[in-house]
Amino acid sequence: MQSAVVPAEPMLWRGTMSGAPGQSSPVGVPNPESDLILKLAFGFFAIDLFLTVSRILEITSLAGIARIPYLGVTIHVVTMVLALISGGAKRVLASRVGAILALFTGWMMVCTLTSVWRGGSTDILLRQWLPSLIIFVSCGTVVTLPQCRKAATVLATATAVIAGASYALATLKDDRLAFEAGTLGNANELSMVLLLGAPFFLVPVFSLGSSWFRKVVSLALCAVVVVLVIRSASRSNLLAIVSILTVLFWTRPFAGKLKLGLLTIVLVFVFIAATPRQVVSRYITLFSDAPTGDDIANSAHESTAARQYLLQQSLRLTMEHPIFGVGPGIFTVGEADLAKSEGQAAQWHVSHNSYTQVSSEMGIPGLLLYLAALWGTLSNIVWFRRRSRIDPTGRASALGLALLLSLVGLCVNLAFSSNAYFPYLPILMGLSVVLRKSLQVEMNRETVQLNLPKPALAVPVKPAAASSEKPVYRFLGRARRSGA
Repeated sequence: MQSAVVPAEPMLWRGTMSGAPGQSSPVGVPNPESDLILKLAFGFFAIDLFLTVSRILEITSLAGIARIPYLGVTIHVVTMVLALISGGAKRVLASRVGAILALFTGWMMVCTLTSVWRGGSTDILLRQWLPSLIIFVSCGTVVTLPQCRKAATVLATATAVIAGASYALATLKDDRLAFEAGTLGNANELSMVLLLGAPFFLVPVFSLGSSWFRKVVSLALCAVVVVLVIRSASRSNLLAIVSILTVLFWTRPFAGKLKLGLLTIVLVFVFIAATPRQVVSRYITLFSDAPTGDDIANSAHESTAARQYLLQQSLRLTMEHPIFGVGPGIFTVGEADLAKSEGQAAQWHVSHNSYTQVSSEMGIPGLLLYLAALWGTLSNIVWFRRRSRIDPTGRASALGLALLLSLVGLCVNLAFSSNAYFPYLPILMGLSVVLRKSLQVEMNRETVQLNLPKPALAVPVKPAAASSEKPVYRFLGRARRSGA
């Protein structure tokens, strides 16, 4: 006979791994609390994740602080080695998303060999995609749900660092907030990185166990990020904010929908009242033509026309090179050759669409693999959210929601930017894999706990009838009655 043994607090949310120190858990996963290699691997991954998202090395250089040579590369390499030694690399590469990314990497190598400029494609492969693949593989060092929450905290902290640095170091370029130089010198890039990590501020907000202080601080930081994104005058990221709010509204219960609806109305009025006229004029071009005599709006309208032209050119290159493309990172060269053949001036700009960037540079097979990896990531998040509802604290559900919102915002942004080979998407892909695997491990462990056999109960023995005969004891105390 079996009986359910229900612990006072489900093990799923304690975050501890069962088993003695140095031994494996019942489901075959090493204990990260006692395994030194796993501890070290996760620590380096957290550092690598922070450096990648926060751009702290780039920011400190702008502040006049000397950089340590090859620090970022060294952290990358050490994290990768520890992921291989600890078995974390195998955890993510054995997943469906990992297998698709492995195929995508192999196809990129093939397209590099057929590229119209092999040197340029090789540089993209080594300098952009390889670091992105390393951080995806390094996500495998995340083993438990508490470690997933720590990774979310790292992303939120990195975003807070960029937000703080934006107030201190960023300036207005053509009435758009951006840094003086570097990758964050592009207003669209700055707002995209901010939106990547902003949803992770919401994890404490939707967790029942979080204090009011943490919730207020998280909401304040989230509001600061939204203000910075609006001030960057990035139309693509304004659409990303709308998409994030739409998904957030869809996932909330009725009472939550009412609160979010009221909050959105307030935000719209604050946006209209506090945003400079030049920025509003740029945003208006999303819905109408530029007003006569408005230089800012006219500039935005010209940018839109240029993007549409580049989109058409990327689609034409896809049709002309449907299998191998023109080569990873070589869209500008392909577009220049195409424009020259038509007697037009070359734009020498990127495609401003990550999806057509992949299709024109790696052909339709490359695009299909890219979309398949995106679909696998979304499937992991949906699977996690459906099964994390049993969490009584709401932490796991909040974690899945933050990852979903970040992915939605990034997918919208990718439709207006050329960031297909940068680490933003691989980070979310890797986290979706380890989130699902961590929850599977904990659910398997709770299943084992719930099906443990009930301890055998002692069968009560009916006392023997009283006898007038006194027992006679043998050696070692075994009793028998006289005459027995």
